Amino acid sequence: MMEPLLADLFQHIAYWFWFPLRVLAMVMMGISDIAKKSLVVTAYNTVENRALIETYFIVVVFLCLVSYMNWLFKILIVKPSKKIYRILKGNDIGEKKSFFVAISGSIGVGKTTLCLEIGNLMKMQVYEEAVTGNKYLDDFYENMKKYSFHTQVSFLNQRYQQHKIIDNEIKKESKIGHIQDRTIYEDKIFATILNKDNLLDERDYQTYLDLLGNMLIDLKMPDIIIYLKVSPENSLTRIKTRYVLCY
Repeated sequence: MMEPLLADLFQHIAYWFWFPLRVLAMVMMGISDIAKKSLVVTAYNTVENRALIETYFIVVVFLCLVSYMNWLFKILIVKPSKKIYRILKGNDIGEKKSFFVAISGSIGVGKTTLCLEIGNLMKMQVYEEAVTGNKYLDDFYENMKKYSFHTQVSFLNQRYQQHKIIDNEIKKESKIGHIQDRTIYEDKIFATILNKDNLLDERDYQTYLDLLGNMLIDLKMPDIIIYLKVSPENSLTRIKTRYVLCY
């Protein structure tokens, strides 16, 4: 479960590390070139002074890199970790006693597993994704184009109802936390895919967007949304494994 998160983190670190390194290298080469051509720094042409100057610039580059990596570590790891810890402990900014965490990600990424683990560890109320109860789902798989709008609105309504339950619990100012598997904010992704695949016509799609927008006005956003990432290949493998285990 942590593998995609670590891979994504290292990808960002590699990007933010190599980019400034290349810039500094280019600056160093430019200064070196200027020094070679400058009439003032004539001593650069001697072997001893050239080695001294180049060593000096290497030290400067190294110190800049150390300072940059320290800043990068604080931005990517320390600050997010402290933020998550404060929210999960219910000690975030202000006098907030109840808190709301949501788990986001594609199918098969491990949302439910993480949701249950955090809920059990932090004694939080868990709200699993409603995958049953959609009265249009069977018809949708029989005729996607005909029932895509009905199915999507039904799912949207389920997510809205679940979110409202969480909102009402938070308003009671209880100390218990709430963690949700899949949010209403991701619902638009499925509708957009249906629209792009010509399974949801433009008129129905715009009606859906209007309905979603009106619903979101009435909802409190989660204090934090944890996004889990997985490759399509791993996601498909996990879905197949889940299907085998179920049947």
